[in-house]
Amino acid sequence: RPQHLRAALDLAARADVRLLSPMGRPRSAGGARETIGPFSRALALLAVAALVAVTVTAVDVYLLTRDLRSSVQQATAVADVNVRTVTQTQRQLLRLEIAVLEHVPGGPRSEVDLAVDLTTQRAQETALPFNRPALRSAELADDAVTAWNTWMQVARPAVEAYLDRGTSARREAAISALDDLELRYNDIARVASVNRKAAAGR
Repeated sequence: RPQHLRAALDLAARADVRLLSPMGRPRSAGGARETIGPFSRALALLAVAALVAVTVTAVDVYLLTRDLRSSVQQATAVADVNVRTVTQTQRQLLRLEIAVLEHVPGGPRSEVDLAVDLTTQRAQETALPFNRPALRSAELADDAVTAWNTWMQVARPAVEAYLDRGTSARREAAISALDDLELRYNDIARVASVNRKAAAGR
């Protein structure tokens, strides 16, 4: 960098001046004159300038590497969080399935309703556009949207139908729909994890 080299030359020049007597002549330890030719002086200046330039360059490279490493770590963290959203949706489906199995027909439904709301939130987050980069695949992102639609159009209505009319047939239909959807999210999470590791290894 020109400004760094100029600063190095100035520093070297000041160092060279300190080697001279007030009359501009080279000093020696005993006060006697020493013969330092122009070539030696110029060579010393260049050596000091080169050393300073190398040091400055090394610092710049270190700072750039540190910033790059920080950016990669942040991007990886975001990707990890987004993939985790898929696994959280999967686990929430399992919790909902347990809540349905433990629900007594005609009894309080608040616990199941809460599990339905949480599952809806997780499934919607998985299907949002910002989650696409974490899945590392347009096809996988489409699968997440399809799973969201399946939840809203098939699985959730099946659970609500059971809560409205608590028959064993409706319970089985709800459990079957939740099982199928949980397996779909499991596949999405598994493939997304493989894609992320493959991208990190490149």
